[in-house]
Amino acid sequence: MSLAVYERRLPIYKAAIEFIRYVVRDLKPEYPQIRRAVRLHAVVKMREAAVTYNREVGNFEALVNEETSLAAWFTDQYDAARREFAPFLQLE
Repeated sequence: MSLAVYERRLPIYKAAIEFIRYVVRDLKPEYPQIRRAVRLHAVVKMREAAVTYNREVGNFEALVNEETSLAAWFTDQYDAARREFAPFLQLE
């Protein structure tokens, strides 16, 4: 791959990693176009409301488990992004 192609691909990789960081930072992303991120935001808000205002939210344990699962999925995306992008970021 030429340096010119590498320089065009690198910003895409950096944007993907930055988005993952954005989501994982506080687990309340504001990007409504991303379903999984939006669901994570909603789950965190419901859990926070239940704790802060002592509100019933259905199965609280299921809510916490879903939050944990979504947070783990986003955390795993660092390695997935590196693995997927690696072949496209090789300089020869």
